[in-house]
Amino acid sequence: MIGKRSILIADDEVNLCRILDAELRKAGYSVTTVHDGAQAVEQARCTDFQIIILDVRMPVLDGLSALREIRKFRKDIPVVVMTAYESHDTMASALAMGATACVNKPFDLESLVALVRATLDDGNGQKSVNWSGSVRTVLFNKNQPILLEVHDGERAGQYQSRIEDKDEQTLTVRCPSDNKVYVIPRAGTSVSIGFAGEDAFYSFETTVLANRESHTPTIVVGKPAVIYRVQRRKHPRMLVRMPADVALISKEGNGGEPGPVFRVHTENVGAGGLKIVSDDKLPEGTEVDVQVSDVPGLGWLLGRGKITRALKVATDDSHEWEYGIQFTKLGDEARQALRSMVESGELV
Repeated sequence: MIGKRSILIADDEVNLCRILDAELRKAGYSVTTVHDGAQAVEQARCTDFQIIILDVRMPVLDGLSALREIRKFRKDIPVVVMTAYESHDTMASALAMGATACVNKPFDLESLVALVRATLDDGNGQKSVNWSGSVRTVLFNKNQPILLEVHDGERAGQYQSRIEDKDEQTLTVRCPSDNKVYVIPRAGTSVSIGFAGEDAFYSFETTVLANRESHTPTIVVGKPAVIYRVQRRKHPRMLVRMPADVALISKEGNGGEPGPVFRVHTENVGAGGLKIVSDDKLPEGTEVDVQVSDVPGLGWLLGRGKITRALKVATDDSHEWEYGIQFTKLGDEARQALRSMVESGELV
């Protein structure tokens, strides 16, 4: 009988399977190994494992295809995807299909065991979540907002920042400012980086490789070997730019009627909310009426929401504000239309 600490490993490298089997059994887990994606799907269908570890490149059926099939009948099981490629598109695809984490080969065995232990023993697996939706995530875009957490030094803490540049191995990150003083972590400092994908919030640990002082200082960090899905959005979004009007709702003096109207544009849209960009400073926590123009298939969209996040963005020649708005009132017909368009990709 399969117990609560059972693991399925699928990898065509037989020696690696033997090594992983030994390490995980030493840590107290029950392990089953197979060597192609089709066998992984069949084992997952007939046996109630608690976690699955899949290699990307396997015969008969590759790891991503196997993950897609497994999600059709096991929507809540944690899955760790392993890849020997420096392809962050592969990581993005795996995470979008519901992988709990992605691990680059070669990896540290102790770290993998720790990942398994954290997922199973600490209850961090994705429970009762439907991963079957068609969602895409793009990792590491230039000017992408991130949350930078510095783990040691005088400036330890969390800061809003952005990705300035990237290459195959590294990310260049803008140093944030704290009371007009730049936070510049030294080389060797451990940091965490969190960022919002279209379907969830992701996080990874890395190290500062170098810092570059200039008019706007930056740090260079290594790309991650492991990316964690921290929180999944209830309603996925798609990147789309459309004109919109936002009217602030004043609760004092005008009976909750709309106040001044601001002309903005969207950055992403979904059935649960949207991101907008504006030159104007809008109060976080404020209720707003939103009217979006030129929505494919709808013409325009009218809803009410709340500003849940505000981030000041500095570009080369101006300063803008990014706002996350969560819908509080939206018609069922409009919500369903948005959900259908996001899932089909019609908003792209």
